[in-house]
Amino acid sequence: MKQFVAVVSHDAGTITKYQDFDTQAGADAHVTKFGGNVMQGIDDDLEYWDVSGDTAVHDDVAKAADEAAVVATQYQRDRDYGSVADQLDMIYWDQVNGTATFKDHVAAVKAAHPKAE
Repeated sequence: MKQFVAVVSHDAGTITKYQDFDTQAGADAHVTKFGGNVMQGIDDDLEYWDVSGDTAVHDDVAKAADEAAVVATQYQRDRDYGSVADQLDMIYWDQVNGTATFKDHVAAVKAAHPKAE
């Protein structure tokens, strides 16, 4: 994101349309033509900026909560049990042979990617 942002529209505090500029003059010209407000210091985290009139406040608490949720559930995205077809094949052959290949496989994946406490 560039240094100056022309916030053209927002809805319920969320930026819905904007254009960023390197210079204050460029942002001012854009606002003069299309309306809105020029703001400085807005970064790429648009969903965490609460805009009211000509002021914008970054919601650090919401961003930190979202980032914590991603970290806390990363193990779910890391666990790969293989295709459903391969899993069903393991279960079938476990039933035929009286083995526990599928259970061992699931246990190994869970051990490799434990749930965050």
